[in-house]
Amino acid sequence: MNEFDVFVEKIKIAEFELMIRDMPIVKYFNDEHYIIDYLGLAQHYGLKTDVLDFTSDLDIALFFAMCDYDKTKNCYTQKTIDKEYIGYLYATSLFVYSDPENIKLKPIGLQPFKRPGRQKGFALHMTKDENLSAYLYSFSYTKKDSELYYKKYMENNYLLADDDIVDRTTLINNSKYFTTKAISLARRKYGNNHSSNWWIKQLKINGFKMVNYKKLLSNHFFLFYFMI
Repeated sequence: MNEFDVFVEKIKIAEFELMIRDMPIVKYFNDEHYIIDYLGLAQHYGLKTDVLDFTSDLDIALFFAMCDYDKTKNCYTQKTIDKEYIGYLYATSLFVYSDPENIKLKPIGLQPFKRPGRQKGFALHMTKDENLSAYLYSFSYTKKDSELYYKKYMENNYLLADDDIVDRTTLINNSKYFTTKAISLARRKYGNNHSSNWWIKQLKINGFKMVNYKKLLSNHFFLFYFMI
């Protein structure tokens, strides 16, 4: 992606952060001084980031290795052809430091939402030039194995729980509307040499529209607005 496309994704992440900040459970976490990994959560809910998803549960990892993701339907499916398949797992051992500035592997499964908790999720933050050391394991499995894991974890949509932010994040991801507050937050958190006014001009040239953040404070208006 070019510089413009990359920054558009950063703005979406900023919109996501602003959106969940207003939720009572997130406000409680902030008031109690818990660390909230906004970037890791954005990755987990489908926005484009430079973060990698991990799980601490081998069985959950096997589910994702043996079941296919259907982008058009936004769901996982079990194997349908009766044959032998080859699956792959990456395993790594990483330390979680007590110093927040040095934490690379953050436990988003302990964040205030059901989906990452059920997936026992972790978010790995790495720099652009950093390499990940991991073991690659391959294994064979059958249609029956895929069916068993699908039934185990997707009964009642367990692993992909529809908590409060799933639909809203999808709307952010597909929207052509941005707030000036999100643009400023994206510049401050993720760095950029251009001014907010420069970005607003470029966004408008490329078909995006600006809206005042105050108009998004109401959840009802937020959902309606992004469905226009």
